[in-house]
Amino acid sequence: MSLYPAPAPVQAAVPDPSETLLDAFSRLVDPRQARGIRHPLPAVLALCVVALLSGRQNLTQIWRFGKDHPEVLDALGFRRRRPPVTTTISTLLGALRISELQDALAEWLCDLFRSARSQRRNAAAAVDGKTTRPSKVHVLNVFVLDLHQAIWQSAVDEKANEITALREAVATLFERY
Repeated sequence: MSLYPAPAPVQAAVPDPSETLLDAFSRLVDPRQARGIRHPLPAVLALCVVALLSGRQNLTQIWRFGKDHPEVLDALGFRRRRPPVTTTISTLLGALRISELQDALAEWLCDLFRSARSQRRNAAAAVDGKTTRPSKVHVLNVFVLDLHQAIWQSAVDEKANEITALREAVATLFERY
């Protein structure tokens, strides 16, 4: 018998989204020619997301993550038990339209947010702007606290400020929520 009571199980909000990350990525247009495609676009993009969320920071580490975790490759729908090489990932990411990728990720995260919000009464988001060091681009982020995730990001024009940029995007944000 222990002197300390057993810890209560953690009741985390487990979102039950209607679509998976793979479903969100499957709506993207694959920029590659049909001939020679070895890895499905949704699987490659999901591998990048999973690896980045697991702390990997570059394309070589993403490739290594896939190589070290064949069960993840299976779960993501890879046909082969080998991850795409770094040049394949780089070429594919460079050919994608950033706005389409951002919209697909934002819609998926919004779905998670709606699911988390349905389990709780209050959900909060924070808005913050940061300037990146190397390129000096000022970026505005909307961060959902319950998800611990930024769901929207946009570059702020040099002549504008964060409030102006947020006013321009607020209609889009409200439509999604």
